[in-house]
Amino acid sequence: MDQFWRKLKRQVAANRQAPNIDVLATQATTWVLALTPTEACRTAGMLSDHFWLKKVVQDFWLPTW
Repeated sequence: MDQFWRKLKRQVAANRQAPNIDVLATQATTWVLALTPTEACRTAGMLSDHFWLKKVVQDFWLPTW
């Protein structure tokens, strides 16, 4: 999740000043919702062979990528 947060911060908030926290939250939400399922999984580290919840994800969710 650190990679996910780092990328979100770089794309949405770094070197920018939002007029208020609501605008910033809306921009962050828009960025997250615009990610494809594969981008979201890759950014969150879920596609790694070493992802710690890989077995759980495979057992409970159908692949979205």
